[in-house]
Amino acid sequence: MTILVGKLEVDRLLHTRETHRGPASFLPGVGIVARVTGASSQWRGIVARYLLVAHQTAERRELLAAAKQLASEDSEATFTLLVPATPVGDLLMWEEGETKDVAHARARSASSALQGHGINIEGSKVGDADPVLAVDDEFLAGGRYDAIVVATLPPGISRWIKMDVVSRLQRKRPQLRVIHVVAEEAPADAKTPGGKHT
Repeated sequence: MTILVGKLEVDRLLHTRETHRGPASFLPGVGIVARVTGASSQWRGIVARYLLVAHQTAERRELLAAAKQLASEDSEATFTLLVPATPVGDLLMWEEGETKDVAHARARSASSALQGHGINIEGSKVGDADPVLAVDDEFLAGGRYDAIVVATLPPGISRWIKMDVVSRLQRKRPQLRVIHVVAEEAPADAKTPGGKHT
């Protein structure tokens, strides 16, 4: 489901193991409207755990707003930030350094920023350049989450959207909520169109 909230577009692909379908819900703050399937972790008495997947959008206000909204559903919810190691040549903005070094720097900076805004960051990690493979590796390593939040740049310049990352994750993990947060706009000093971006 795709919802347009002002200029912030959020895709919520909701799938859980339960079969009960709840009513359409309005989530204040970000203003995300979604149909909820099954009971939330909070209702089940379980602390919610979320996997945030982002690179160049990891410090954007749209991801912060989505994380705050999820945290408002469960004040004890925890978040893990996963930064796929996008090759530096494919980044929207020039970053000096080796691919993994740039990704680690982004993970540290974004984690600190999110924590500074009250988000309970349990940890940050760098993964495979392909976000879907990075998520696979995280689950193979024992990570368990109630939802995956993928933050991308806008359509037309987003490399991950061209890679069909959100739909691929939905197909591979239909039992999980997959939330797509789209950045409102590209930075003013971004590369010219035609490049490959995250």
